[in-house]
Amino acid sequence: MRAVARLPRVVAEAAADLRVHAMAAYAVDLSNAFNQFYRDCPVLADHIDAATRAGRLALVADAKQALANTLGLLGIEAPESM
Repeated sequence: MRAVARLPRVVAEAAADLRVHAMAAYAVDLSNAFNQFYRDCPVLADHIDAATRAGRLALVADAKQALANTLGLLGIEAPESM
């Protein structure tokens, strides 16, 4: 969640400082944070309750959107699936 929430600040700082590489670094950081979350927190497992599943699915959707937005700002089209 923290990594997703950093996007507006990263964009503002990258634009203010003319440091486009900060966007690429953020994309890597977000991808690593999401990978760790997905490894450690089952999203669709049968043993988790509906509220937890819904929260985790929302975080997955938010991370996907944040990464797509970041890649878009870099001129890179995000893949639909991997």
